Amino acid sequence: MQIGDWTGQDLPLDETIPRQIGADAYINRRYSHRSGIGSVSLFIAATGVTRMLVGHPPEICNVVAGSTLTDDQSMELPLDDGTMLPCRILQFSRGGALDPEKKTVLYYYMADGQCYGDRSALRSKVRRGPSMVHCVAQVQIAASSAETATSDAATRLACAFAADSASSITMLFVDLEKDRSSSQSHELLEGK
Repeated sequence: MQIGDWTGQDLPLDETIPRQIGADAYINRRYSHRSGIGSVSLFIAATGVTRMLVGHPPEICNVVAGSTLTDDQSMELPLDDGTMLPCRILQFSRGGALDPEKKTVLYYYMADGQCYGDRSALRSKVRRGPSMVHCVAQVQIAASSAETATSDAATRLACAFAADSASSITMLFVDLEKDRSSSQSHELLEGK
């Protein structure tokens, strides 16, 4: 719930959403920065069935929900530890031409602790051997221009949270993999 200067608050989520995307587990939270620069929404969906999750990327689901995709960029976000986080940054617009609601969505996938910036990179790993992927997650960070002055400010906010949260999110899956390995070892010892 606390990631650096960001404080989280769980948000309710319609239970049909995780079922529709095939999520076995999910997190849906709003994180606010201590300085008051704004807040972001974090949604993480995880599953062992890769094809379900990659079939629901934000660029499709947001458009189906009535938004217009206005910009789409792939980038590598530098992290404090010197690594790069591959991700996509999408800009959406919704509403009237005079006062549109604008939203930035930064997203990436994780498969067994490895980050992927888009579906095609993840699919290439799965094609090499679907049984090699034990857990895949889609991480979405959204910021609204309603909370920031501009779309650029929303993008900077989403990028700042992505950089600050990447190691914490990765640790969720490292811990999950350790639990899974420990459980398998335990089952082998018991002869299951």
